[in-house]
Order: sequence, then structure tokens, then C-alpha cells
Amino acid sequence: MKKIIKLLATISLLAPFFFAGCDNPAFYGVSNDVVSEDATVSGNIAQITRYTASGTEFLIVNADDGMRYKRADNRSHGSWKTYGGLPFSLHSYDYYGEKHNGEQIIKIVADSEYLYILSTTYKNDNDEGTVAPDVVRLRCAKITSNDGQNLDGTEWKTLNESKSGDVSAVFKIYKYSSTGYYYSAFSLLSTNSLNPAHRKVFVRSGKVNAVNTSNSTIKTPVYYDVSSSGLTKTSITKAWNGTSTVSDLTKNNVYGVAWFNNAYTFFTQPAVATNECYTNYTYTALASNTTYQEPTVCYFGYNSSLCYLKSDGTTGSIGANRTITALAVCADSILIGMGTWDASTGYNTYGGITKSNLNNGIPTGTTKFSTNADTQITSGYHVYSLLNANPSETETSSALYAAIGFAGSGSSTGVAYSSIGLWSYYPSRGNWNRE
Repeated sequence: MKKIIKLLATISLLAPFFFAGCDNPAFYGVSNDVVSEDATVSGNIAQITRYTASGTEFLIVNADDGMRYKRADNRSHGSWKTYGGLPFSLHSYDYYGEKHNGEQIIKIVADSEYLYILSTTYKNDNDEGTVAPDVVRLRCAKITSNDGQNLDGTEWKTLNESKSGDVSAVFKIYKYSSTGYYYSAFSLLSTNSLNPAHRKVFVRSGKVNAVNTSNSTIKTPVYYDVSSSGLTKTSITKAWNGTSTVSDLTKNNVYGVAWFNNAYTFFTQPAVATNECYTNYTYTALASNTTYQEPTVCYFGYNSSLCYLKSDGTTGSIGANRTITALAVCADSILIGMGTWDASTGYNTYGGITKSNLNNGIPTGTTKFSTNADTQITSGYHVYSLLNANPSETETSSALYAAIGFAGSGSSTGVAYSSIGLWSYYPSRGNWNRE
């Protein structure tokens, strides 16, 4: 029997009954239930990425049909379009020819000008009777939008090709011979800043404490600065690990990065967000009509703690009960996505979404939603990514997005395959629903 091994770069590699409150807790979920929208953006979405094309702000995800996008100011269901200029066909399997065709998108990120797609091809490992990642590719392109509505096709440039099993490759994939399973030892990082000038991409090649290998090259991370010119080795001297920093990055992996205090600031866990916001904004002609407020608070997850760092150096934290995987900042609150993986099985155990109100930017402790967020995105789901299109707005005035999924069959956690993908909250709708 074939085992399908899916490549997920720590995402960074790379939910439906939760009853609480009301007079009778059994009716809380019912009172917050809404008619489901048709699912239009599905799949395991690693990140909801901001990208500015020809002066217009877009949101981009990897999903069904490849690369999906919409204008950031679009607040209506069913508006995501499909980009038609990918330089490869999407992954499929030829059962008669017994071969894999095309590529699977792992993650899409952006800097101030370019869009980057990380993808992989697959092969049959006939010795093991498994499917294995073959070649990991990083490509970039400067996407344009002549009409401010659609993203136009363009020439894509290949920046790196990494062959599975090549321990000297940038995007390292290795096989554990005892089981035949394949593992990744890399991470594609991006600031995903609101201000396009602060968007930047990095790669961590290698992984401290990579499982099931003794290879020192795999276990010794090397960092790269990514641009349209290629990958250049760079030095990272420290990263935040909870409310303090560590300088020995031979013992700690970097998973997250943000623009903060006029510098790229690194973190040992992936969930990072700042309160960078618009002071005067329009989603078109950004360079000439939009101004930004520099971030004064940086928020980041450290296991189940939501930590914060103020620009004056003050630090603190609150508890969130479960491992934090994603964050989205609003003017009056911060949304906290969660997910805990069982390393021995690969299954998620506890996830969901919670929030904390903010007092002058400082989290005050987790609290219940006034919306139906936690009855739709319940603890059976892992939250991969969160985004507020305009963090200048309050939570219930914002357009909010969440990418969710789960591992395993889901039979014991009350989840549904039809829920895997993108969810959204729009003020005009007044509830969280399938996107």
C-alpha cells in the first residue's frame, strides 16, 4: 500500500462544535451558527501574503487551482481569482504511466517588488513503495496589474533548484532509511509587512535537531537573504526566544521574522505580527497616496505564550493555553491562531482560535469573541495563517482571514474536509464563514 508523503516546509517549513457560555452552554454553538457559504478557496494554505502589483495591494494564497488572489480592499465572498501565468502545471498523477507530472506549490511569499513561489515535484520511490519529493524550486517574478483588478502573466526566473537527498542543497530533503520516510530541513521566511518597503524574504537551510539523521550539514543551519538576484548567505546573530534573545543559533532554529525597530528582527517560532498600520491609506496608487505608522509593538508566539516587545524594550506575555501558530492585529484586539502537533504521529491534537483585547497595544488576556469565530474555527483545526487586511480598523470593522486545516481522518475531533482552506470575516456579513 502506497504511503503518500506530503512535503510541508515548516510552515514555515513549511473546526464543528465548541460549546461555551450562554445560560445553557449546549445552545451557545447553535445561537452562533450561520448558513454556510460555498467553499471557493480550499487546500492547505501556508500563508496569506500581501503583494503590491503596479501600485495596487493584493492578497495571495496557494490553494486549489494554484495561485489565488484578490484585491485587498475587496470584502465580498467568492471574489478570489486564479492566476494564469504559472511557469509549471499543477501536480497530478498519471496512473497509467505511473508517474508524477507538474509541481505542488508549498508557499508563496513577497518582498517589496517580487513574488516568490516555492514548489516541489514528486517521484515514485520504488524501493519503499512510496511517493517522495524530488526537486524543490524557488522562482520569482515581478507581477503586474494593468487594470488594478487582475494579475498579469510574466516571465518567472528560477533562483534555486534543490534535489532531494543532496545534503549540500539549499532546500534540504533527506530520507530516513529505517522507515523510508522523507523529511524537510529548511524554512522560507518573510516579514509579510503591511508597508511594502518593509517586506523581505529569507531562507533557513538546515535544521538544528533534525530528526532521524546524524548528518552535521543538515543539522547546521545556514541563512540566506533572498532577492530577485538570487540567494546570498547572510548572518543572523540573535533571535527572540520567548521574552529574551538567544545568540547561539547553532542550538536554535529561526522560524519567523518581522520588521521592527528599524531592523529585521528574528524569532525562534513562526507566529509573528506587529501593529504597523496605515495612517492615510488607499489600496491603489500606494506609493503616492498611502502613509504608514512604524510598528511600536511586536507580538510573537512562544509555545502557548503570546509575547510582546515594545519599541522601548519593554517585554511581557500572556497565556493562550495552546501552541500559537498565527497572529493578526486589529486596532482593539489581537487574534491568536493555535495548533499542536503530535510529533510521533504527525496529527494535530488541539488548535482553534482565541483573542486578546489590547490596552494601548498591550494584550490583556484571552477572552471570548463577540463574533462566531470560535464556533467556526474550533479546537480540532490547526490555524496556519491569519491576516487583517487593514490593521488600522477594529476587529468587527476589519476584513479578516484565516487559513485552517487538520491532519488525520478527523473522525475523533469533529472536523470536516470541506472546511480545509480559507475562512473570512466581513463587517457587512457580520460573521465568520467559508471563503
